[in-house]
Amino acid sequence: MILLLLFGVLWKDFSIYPVQILLTFFGGLFAQFLAIKLIKIENVGYHSAIITCFGLSLLFRSDNFWTHPFVAFLCISSKFIIRVNNKHIFNPAMLGIITGINLLPGSWVSPGQWGYEFINALWLLLIGFIVASRAKSYLTSLSFLFFYALFLLIRTVYFGYHWDVFFHQFQSGALLVFTFFMISDPKTSPDHPAAKILYPAFVAFAAFIWQYYFFYTNNLFYALFFCSPLVFVLDRFFPHKKFEW
Repeated sequence: MILLLLFGVLWKDFSIYPVQILLTFFGGLFAQFLAIKLIKIENVGYHSAIITCFGLSLLFRSDNFWTHPFVAFLCISSKFIIRVNNKHIFNPAMLGIITGINLLPGSWVSPGQWGYEFINALWLLLIGFIVASRAKSYLTSLSFLFFYALFLLIRTVYFGYHWDVFFHQFQSGALLVFTFFMISDPKTSPDHPAAKILYPAFVAFAAFIWQYYFFYTNNLFYALFFCSPLVFVLDRFFPHKKFEW
């Protein structure tokens, strides 16, 4: 994710200042530090908080400097407050994005900042696959891509669109960042392999309906937000050993 952020800031001219990135990490890591010290949780480090801060830096934007650290602090804190069965409900980066764009003025998500060059999408896919594989969560990522592609394929065939329309949907860096760095989060996705296939199917369907039936923006993040409680339903029906970093 460091490479992705450097690539975006140096070569793609992302609309984010270096100080905003630094403040994002300060807010997120400070929240993690406070939680570890106050709650006295053992065997909890800063790995998850760092990934969340990278995710916010890659996707979340605002026209001021205080929003980034505030959102980072808020979403990291949510991991220790909004919990069920000793597991936090919402992916922190996703929750930060949803909170920011709905409640904080001058905030937005920049899904088109990566451009649509095929080579960029390919690099994101390869790097994301490596990261997801190391986290043993590649099944969730690949399942989401399969179902999302299936729904888009049905739409393309139904309306008789040119195939370029279909492939264009997968040349979005935001989609690939979401797939490999957000929905694949092992702490907020189901534990059982079967549930890791079912859950992204629900998210993919919700994202498809949100964008192509209701015609709303930021479909991926809202779909993940609304589908997050399903994780606990699937964990109940498909009991499995919980993931630990």
